[in-house]
Amino acid sequence: MAVPELAPATVSRRTVLRAAALAAGALVLGPACSSSGPTEAADPLRALGRDLDAGPHGSDLRARAAELGAAVDDARDEAAVRAALARLEADSRADFAARRTVVGRGWVLSRTEAATLVAYARSGP
Repeated sequence: MAVPELAPATVSRRTVLRAAALAAGALVLGPACSSSGPTEAADPLRALGRDLDAGPHGSDLRARAAELGAAVDDARDEAAVRAALARLEADSRADFAARRTVVGRGWVLSRTEAATLVAYARSGP
């Protein structure tokens, strides 16, 4: 029996970035957060977060990151972490709808995505 040929999947840059921002959110905002990990040179998300932190919207993004962190401080089980990540996704979509965006390294990011990346950048070495 012949194996059917599969067409390659197409994934947009936006999908990759959104998934990365949510993963960073899970690392930073989840209870299993660790500050060990790749160096900035090997971690483009951390580098992007540092650029955003140092940029003209840095203080606003740090404040938003603190809000996000406070909102999930009590997320100690899987269901609560999943709910927090779903809220990040919803907030990100709402930011785009309201045109609350920033630009970093050529990416147009929602304010929530950018704040999550700033929090991730500030959590590590």
